[in-house]
Amino acid sequence: QGMDHVNVYRFDVEKGKVKLEDIIRSEMESAPRHIKISEDGKYIYILHELKCYIDVYEYADNNNDPTFEKIQTVELIKLTRGNTNSASAFSFSLDYNYLLSSIAGDNSVIVFDVDKKTGLLKKNFLLPISGEYPKDAEFFPDK
Repeated sequence: QGMDHVNVYRFDVEKGKVKLEDIIRSEMESAPRHIKISEDGKYIYILHELKCYIDVYEYADNNNDPTFEKIQTVELIKLTRGNTNSASAFSFSLDYNYLLSSIAGDNSVIVFDVDKKTGLLKKNFLLPISGEYPKDAEFFPDK
């Protein structure tokens, strides 16, 4: 079992050393799996594998004192007793207007609209995919 938290480190480029700065604690048995940072660096998104949700944090660094304030939790899919669903991956679109996550077990992907001013997510749609137990999903650039 994991520790159900995310360690935040500061990297000193000149000394080539890392220092533990903070710990972001997650719900027990949620299994934080992936982290994404908004384009402007103001918001942190943490995908929780076992409980199928994303936590959104507002990030600030005041005089080398980082703060993380949880501003939203969004479910990817309703969990029911005995299901085998897990959040497997997530990624931003190239313009950071959308966030996509794959859901293993349910064999689907969900797309959220990203409010760039607030960092908040809003469900756009959920689609079934072909194949079983997707491990990743990505936006394909439309050029």
